[in-house]
Amino acid sequence: MSDGTSRAVAVRSDGSYADIGGTDAYDPTNPVRLNEVVRFYVTGLGATNPGSVTDTLEDPNSYVYNVQNNVIGTLQMGFPGTGVLLQNVSAHQAPGLIGVYEVQGLIPPNAPTGNNVQIYIGITPSGSTASPTLSPNSTIPVGQ
Repeated sequence: MSDGTSRAVAVRSDGSYADIGGTDAYDPTNPVRLNEVVRFYVTGLGATNPGSVTDTLEDPNSYVYNVQNNVIGTLQMGFPGTGVLLQNVSAHQAPGLIGVYEVQGLIPPNAPTGNNVQIYIGITPSGSTASPTLSPNSTIPVGQ
């Protein structure tokens, strides 16, 4: 972003990318908001149902037929060190992107705010009782 910091890819409910904004009026601040469903794009979530084939795209008509390649494992999303979790709305293979998953989560009203709020997404594979494997903490801008 404009401050040189790498952040997670987060798309707001209006389709715009979450951003801290630039130095002028042409690049306004656009953080995710409390009580907003946000889409995150991640890798490494594992198997889907129906199964995905390596190096292939999800069927571009999957949304029309309501047959998305949903993640099989149990997802956990949250803000480390706060005990605040996001409500998982959905997790599936991202349309048109090989090896990328689209995860939607609801930013809770008690989430921390700021330009560099740490967030994680974790997965417990289906049938496992182990703790979720967590992503390295990324940051997102969160506004009120």
